[in-house]
Amino acid sequence: MDDVARYSIGWIAPLPLKLVAAKAVLDDNYGDIHVDGFIYHGGRIGKHNVVMAVQSKMGTDAASELAARMRNVFRNIEYFVVVGIGGGVPSYGSIGAQSQIMLRDVVVSYPRGMHSGVVRYDFGAWKDEGRLEFRGHTNRPPDSLLNAVNVLQARQSMTNGTKIPAILQEMRANIHIDEQQKFEDQGASQDRLFNGTCSHPGEFINEDCEVCCDLNQSQLRRQRGVEANRQQDTPKVHPGNIGSSNQLQISASKRDELHNDHGIICFEMEGAGVIQNRLSIVIRGICDYSDSHKNKKWQPYAAATAAAYTKEFLEILPTSRFTLRPLTNPIKTENLDLQVLRAAPKATFNTLGKDNDPLCLPNTRVKVLRQIRSWIDGADKRYIFWLSGWAGTGKSTIACTIACEYYDRGCFMASFFFSRGSGDLSHVGKFASSIATQLAQQKCAPYKNALREAMSNDSAICEKTLTDQWSCLILHPLLKTSSSSFRGPLLIVIDALDEYEKKNDIGLILKVLQHFQNLRFLAPRIFITSRSNIPIRYGFSYIPYQDHHDMVLHNLSRTVVDHDIFTFLQHALRNIQQKCRLEENWPGVLAIKRLTQKTSGLFIWASIAARFIGEGGLLATKRLSLILDANVPLPIRKKN
Repeated sequence: MDDVARYSIGWIAPLPLKLVAAKAVLDDNYGDIHVDGFIYHGGRIGKHNVVMAVQSKMGTDAASELAARMRNVFRNIEYFVVVGIGGGVPSYGSIGAQSQIMLRDVVVSYPRGMHSGVVRYDFGAWKDEGRLEFRGHTNRPPDSLLNAVNVLQARQSMTNGTKIPAILQEMRANIHIDEQQKFEDQGASQDRLFNGTCSHPGEFINEDCEVCCDLNQSQLRRQRGVEANRQQDTPKVHPGNIGSSNQLQISASKRDELHNDHGIICFEMEGAGVIQNRLSIVIRGICDYSDSHKNKKWQPYAAATAAAYTKEFLEILPTSRFTLRPLTNPIKTENLDLQVLRAAPKATFNTLGKDNDPLCLPNTRVKVLRQIRSWIDGADKRYIFWLSGWAGTGKSTIACTIACEYYDRGCFMASFFFSRGSGDLSHVGKFASSIATQLAQQKCAPYKNALREAMSNDSAICEKTLTDQWSCLILHPLLKTSSSSFRGPLLIVIDALDEYEKKNDIGLILKVLQHFQNLRFLAPRIFITSRSNIPIRYGFSYIPYQDHHDMVLHNLSRTVVDHDIFTFLQHALRNIQQKCRLEENWPGVLAIKRLTQKTSGLFIWASIAARFIGEGGLLATKRLSLILDANVPLPIRKKN
């Protein structure tokens, strides 16, 4: 059996025709790989070892199953490329600046507008008049892959242009001589676009429409500029939204509707199944115009142009510094040295010294806690919950309550409580290492294995940037973890994000947290509390609104908040009454109601008032009267 640990790129070819084109662009061909009754194909492109597989059937579900099977066998796969043919939207862009997609061109998934590069357009709810309302969305390709797309786009605009023509010439030499002709450019005379109202009659009997349709209802596509006189074929590359579905898209009117409403410029049937759970990008050669006039003559050449672009793409894609080396000995998770990570010792909700930090009392914060629990335990696609509110509204108490509850349930979780002016808790130097340490201390062997492996590959990881630490210690180990290996949910609680001292870097924290979109197969949950200041609002503006659920704590009904504060004060003053041996009915319901009104809805005011009264000992009654009868500011202690 081939060394399955060597492969870092998974190449999914939806049909055997596309696998032929894929094999033809390999720099080195390692041959077939037989594993567990399935056959894969290995090779090298540039610095990447690539493992290829072809789907046994069409559709996004089949593609998802194939990616999962490949990832289970080839554990070091970091990225997937889904490469094949698709139907294009002939013209797109703003008025006066339209771009033309022609047969032989390439479309690559790239975020545009409100979508992330791949649009699952058959997923949602049917509304009146037969319209499907899209619900949910797919993940975007990771920044490293999008950066490679940008580099190639810039190259296409330069004098030397893309390398696709040269790659196409080389790849034909690797294809059997009897098959070479069908992998050649079919020429402008075969690039025909029919009017949107002209449908192909009956089933797909012919490979073209010259004998079954009125050619007066069509036009030959105009060749681009000087390219008409070139000997080399030069496909153009179009980054944009690709529509993906389990159904074949053959309606010109539906094609135009989906383009106008969602900016889709290409249609296919596999990409959404892979990108939903894997770091990946979708690349399609255009073989038709997404209408009923299917043109099979162009399919081999379209598959070739997509494969050629993918080769050029992988040639410039840097190898990952986190690619794991093959292991010669089994990992002993009990020997994982967590001290090397240098975690912040007081970052967690339950660290020593926080014994007296308050939790939400029974019958308080009922509505808020119910919504948070429903989000954590439910099927909500939004993986971030942002609880914002003014200072003193009780955000940290809620965060601590949630962290404590799910910790006690034995869930796979970690927490980080920021605190301004508290050393390691006021910056992100130990943010990733603290989260990784807590996850490694729990019962999840695959994560421990992958973390120890990553640490052995980069012993200086804790000296590197937050992005590098997050990728190495959190993201990549979790990508090698299955949801069945831990007790769910996977929960990260981050409190008081606004107390991070470098306000301009808050966007960086939210950016690395956004990488959790690539872990949807683990159903991750990130619970964040903070004040709603400008740096944090600005940081959240870069996260698609479909990915985060927002709740503003100070916007809750004052009646609900006052009820919760009254319950808190009732509990706190009852403890003071017992401790100081005051009268049984002290201080009385009326006094607690008056004290509640003075809080103006701020839990921190109620907490300080209770402490001020309690520290008076036998003078507790006098201190209570002082607060109720005079506008005396409470003594607020500074943090040590």
